[in-house]
Amino acid sequence: MKKMKFLSGIGAMFALAVVALATTLTSCEKEDFNVSFEPINAQAEIRPVVLYVDANSTTNVTGDANITYDPEGPIFTGSPSLSAKVITVTATYKGIKGEAKVNVPALQAGQYLTLSTTIILQAAAPGPEEPVNAKAEVNPTVLYIADGVTTDVTDKAELVFEPANDGKFEGEPELAATTSKITATYAGESATITVDVPSLLAGQVATMSPTIVLQKKSEVINAKAEIRPIVLYLTNNVVLDVTALSDCEIEYDPASVFEGTPSLEGTTSKVTATYKGISSTVSVNVPALAAGQYVTLTPTLLLVAEEEEPGGEDDPSFMIVPVTKVTTTSTTSEDAETNVTDFWWNIDATYVIKEGTEICDYDITGLSDDEQSFIEDFVSTLSKTYKETKTVVQVPLYSHSMTKASVTYTIVTTDYEFYRMTTTATRASQYEKIATVTTKGYSTSVLTVETNLQIPGHGAPSHYGHGYDHSHGHGSGNAGGGIVIPD
Repeated sequence: MKKMKFLSGIGAMFALAVVALATTLTSCEKEDFNVSFEPINAQAEIRPVVLYVDANSTTNVTGDANITYDPEGPIFTGSPSLSAKVITVTATYKGIKGEAKVNVPALQAGQYLTLSTTIILQAAAPGPEEPVNAKAEVNPTVLYIADGVTTDVTDKAELVFEPANDGKFEGEPELAATTSKITATYAGESATITVDVPSLLAGQVATMSPTIVLQKKSEVINAKAEIRPIVLYLTNNVVLDVTALSDCEIEYDPASVFEGTPSLEGTTSKVTATYKGISSTVSVNVPALAAGQYVTLTPTLLLVAEEEEPGGEDDPSFMIVPVTKVTTTSTTSEDAETNVTDFWWNIDATYVIKEGTEICDYDITGLSDDEQSFIEDFVSTLSKTYKETKTVVQVPLYSHSMTKASVTYTIVTTDYEFYRMTTTATRASQYEKIATVTTKGYSTSVLTVETNLQIPGHGAPSHYGHGYDHSHGHGSGNAGGGIVIPD
């Protein structure tokens, strides 16, 4: 005959399932990321043409003439941007000198510009003639990036110029500064850039060659829910976590994992646990999730062995009332990573899945050794169910935007009450409460990722020959950095 008896008066078996829904997003703790992107220096080059005119002919003498630049040129490099400047180009041939003023516009990092100017040297005083019109031409290059492969698709992409002049501008004879807007479309991806066309003097020619990068957008992150139950087996003298045992069978109807496309509708799943012929079934509510959300649901099932009859009047037994008070709270933390460049890449969002039960408080002073032993065993078993799993999810960080990740933990606080039962008392006064164990169980861990958010206080950049939507930039490999959500 065993002295300890549990759950007398509540039947041969009793199962508890603690299931709670998650609520909001998450957050992250900022780290220093030793990742840097070296900007490409802007560069402008002047390519003069020198013509010598005599009474009989016009000869190109660019290779024979003495050409000087003020300031020194013909290549001007920024560090990384280049400020606007006026360059004086002087050509001398057979004692005849001529010069031209070239306006070099301000260029941003990574931009390249060639400017052509013509200097005419005449052996005799020229007669009246028409000035040569200034000309500018925009010749874009279109690159398409998909699956880490970059392809030049300039000849295949659809280009739309605004104004509709195919990117060609001509002065009368001078050309005023203006802009050219170009939209490139290929394989369903498009980007629009604005190119500044500089002011040009008569006879000057400018060619601008911006690059438009079209990048296949990252796939939308599907919502995902996963059920991870904890199964506890209670007998007269022991409490066991049998979740991982081979003879503990856990069945799900319809499934334990649900994935959206990309969002997930709310649903339910029945979880049945069986151990040593004792079964219990709970219904788990799977919440509706938006794209980019992950939830882990951790219900607890109690399987209680059949009771044995007490040995006599002085033979105490126990009764555990598993849930007398349940309160649910949630806590959220978040972090964000910003990107002010023209490129995008993938980063890691690191967060911790918390599941199982932590013990908050209990007092077993004044109890018998048997009573203390059982309650301590119960507390120890529950404590061992708690675990933290560090999880990494790769998410995109688009150009000139912010990616924010947040994790929300739903916490269920439960009071487990223990009663001493004496067989000599009347049923009305049969049970005496001897202890309360208060636990904090993590029922859900919800990760939420938001991409392409506006950077606070950061406006859209002005661009010269560059695209500025989030599909412009690097391939899909992880370029470093990331989000770490504090636990």
